[in-house]
Amino acid sequence: MGLLNPFNRASGVGPARHPSPETVDLKAMLPALRSWWSFASEALSDRIFGTESPCAPAVSHVGSDLGVALIAGQTGSASAITGMQLQASDLEAEAAVALALDNLTARSASAFETLKPGLFASRWGDGHDAARLLLPDLVAALPVTGDPVAMVPTRERLLVAGADDADALAALADAAAEALSKTDQPLSAQPLRLRDGQWMDFAGEGEAFAPFLDLMRGQWTRDYAEQKQLLDQLHAQSGDEVVVASYAPMQNRNTGRPFCLTFWVDGFVNLLPRADSIVLKSATEVIVAPWRAMTAVVGHRLASTDHYPVRYRAEAFPSAAELVQLRAVATLAKPVKG
Repeated sequence: MGLLNPFNRASGVGPARHPSPETVDLKAMLPALRSWWSFASEALSDRIFGTESPCAPAVSHVGSDLGVALIAGQTGSASAITGMQLQASDLEAEAAVALALDNLTARSASAFETLKPGLFASRWGDGHDAARLLLPDLVAALPVTGDPVAMVPTRERLLVAGADDADALAALADAAAEALSKTDQPLSAQPLRLRDGQWMDFAGEGEAFAPFLDLMRGQWTRDYAEQKQLLDQLHAQSGDEVVVASYAPMQNRNTGRPFCLTFWVDGFVNLLPRADSIVLKSATEVIVAPWRAMTAVVGHRLASTDHYPVRYRAEAFPSAAELVQLRAVATLAKPVKG
């Protein structure tokens, strides 16, 4: 079931659509960033409801969580350039993106302000601030320490700090959290690192990265919940008996730190989100294990899918011998009372 995982698509182009055949003025075309889940959810909704509404396909992606669509020089979904309109223009996706970037460059004299030492925020205020992420030279020119690290929590906000500036990174996470808390149209909680002119996911471990991970968990919680609802509808229509596992936010009683659980139920085909920990439930036992420890034992039972956010298909529950190994790495293992 192909649902727009950017790393499982050679072309980077979104799903086939059936848009209106109207032409657009490509001279005014601009790029727009959208969350990758927005593309995936539309593809899934189309399968469920048979809708054929005009939509802007993804013509490229940035990191793991952002797709690039094309719009007709305005903001809002009404200005989206559909796949059929792009085909009618006789422009290949790559050429269309290049034209859109030229148009954006023409209106993108540098416009950043300093929020805190080492932290910069865009101030174009024209609805295309996040899209300036696609003009890496603008970001590379900022006086940050180390590789630029950027976040686009909303369409109107581009935030930049330096990878080697711990205080600025902390301020970046705080500024992104504030922007996300004030919007009902979030874009992405994934920080990105600029290296050799290319954006890639910014990742890390430990306390310094924890605020970013907390923001991403919040996004995954929302996206996984919406995805589960749609997948449950799809499986109800098809009659497939599949358990679409929940992604449940929790809090560690000892440390107060947030984490997320998912659940693997014996006797069913399960679609599992990637979580921090997993609960394996059978008629006789409950085992709770860290995700990494679980995959070290039974990772061969998890088949990758094209779902986004990522899910793994588990056809069969761990064997008796594997359960013995899982108990050894579990944080909790207890029998179910009869």
